[in-house]
Amino acid sequence: MRSLPELQIPASRVSIIAVAAAMLLLATLAGCGGGNGATAGGPVPVPAGAGGNVRPDVMWDRWTPYVIPHERTEPVLYEVGIVGNTTGAVTLALSNSGGNVALNDDGAGGDRIARDGVWSARIDAATVLARNAPTRVHRPVIGFLKVPGAEADFNVFAEVFSATLPVVAVRPLDQGGQETDYVANYVGTADQLLQPDRNHWARRFYATHGDDYDFLHVVMVSGRRSNRSHVRVRNAVEGIGQGLFDQSAAAGSKGRLLGVSLYPMSTGFDPAEKAFAHETAHQWIQYLPGVPFAQASPHWPAGSVAANVMGFSMAGGVGGDHPFLYEPSGTGYVLKPAAPLQGATFNLMELYLMGLASASEVPDFVLLKDQSRQVGVGTQLSASDVQPMRIADVIAAAGPRKPDASAAQRHFRIATIVVSERALDARELSFFDFFARRAEATTTLHCAVLLGDGPCLPWHLATGARSTMTSKLR
Repeated sequence: MRSLPELQIPASRVSIIAVAAAMLLLATLAGCGGGNGATAGGPVPVPAGAGGNVRPDVMWDRWTPYVIPHERTEPVLYEVGIVGNTTGAVTLALSNSGGNVALNDDGAGGDRIARDGVWSARIDAATVLARNAPTRVHRPVIGFLKVPGAEADFNVFAEVFSATLPVVAVRPLDQGGQETDYVANYVGTADQLLQPDRNHWARRFYATHGDDYDFLHVVMVSGRRSNRSHVRVRNAVEGIGQGLFDQSAAAGSKGRLLGVSLYPMSTGFDPAEKAFAHETAHQWIQYLPGVPFAQASPHWPAGSVAANVMGFSMAGGVGGDHPFLYEPSGTGYVLKPAAPLQGATFNLMELYLMGLASASEVPDFVLLKDQSRQVGVGTQLSASDVQPMRIADVIAAAGPRKPDASAAQRHFRIATIVVSERALDARELSFFDFFARRAEATTTLHCAVLLGDGPCLPWHLATGARSTMTSKLR
């Protein structure tokens, strides 16, 4: 049974600009946690004596069932783990002016345990299913959670097994493990979901699978409300600003594994979408030394180089979009709206660091000299407002990339690991199998991220057809 760790809060709250870079249930749009080599921390205790003065916050949410069948008629259970002192009624304001649903923590009406910090409500399945529009790609917007005393409202989404999804074959693994062709599922405790240990789940996976994968993507069902992130476990590439290292053995790999991406909330996982490409590319980007690069790590400084997949670094290193086209104007530039899907496509500087473009292909970019300057469509920049960023600057800072584009790896294999408090049923596994398969797509797909939706470019297209991805497990 899920219970909330006593008086715990998330280690940090972040906000970003980019819808496409979002995790779910954040009041503001949420961003990438970056590509640091350290495992993301779990919840931290409230300082002693904080008592009822702790501002309430949402740690996790969960639907029962996890993935709601399209034909379900009986009510579903929605639960939210809240820390801190709530000062009034917790409600879910349904989208499309659907009214309010009251949540309670009194041990009645579906609530499992009174006053444990878990607020609950039984909701008619039809209320959820009616919001499952095709454009939402099986993840409807349900509404906004209102927690009195919290900093803001929180977006609420559900996952639905729609009639168009196939049911795939499921195979048992070891005790507590099962898999489809594209997803491995393991059972974890509430603590393991809220404080995920990437190496633990990697070793769990390698106990029944060979060392045949370049990346692992670990997805938590009803995990902690926090940003997705990527951790590098091995680097054999020179010229990207990182030393050579190999910590793959700690993850159970015999030397092939490059990195592990973590999705603390399953609703943020879609390998066809920009966030997947962004996190994977943190394996190589951006760790360049010196000014101006290091100050913006692990993303780009604001400027034309930040207008694509990797974006720019906001406060705390959180990633944000810079959705502009820098059009030459006189001796300077004027900012125009980004071209369609520009932000979902890697630029040639990014492709160079990934080993997918030669140095001779990389054009010149510009960076804002004043990184705190607020810009928008129509902003005029003079030559004195920007500084050039050339491939020669990158090579001078970090040395040439080795291996270069003529020898670098271009095909990658990933494994998707889904962790849940109970074993997923066949349709829930099929739901995640559907998304894992999208990593291999070679055509434009439709994606739904946070409150937005639209066309998206899977890895193959995001890299300009220079790289391919396999997500099949065996």
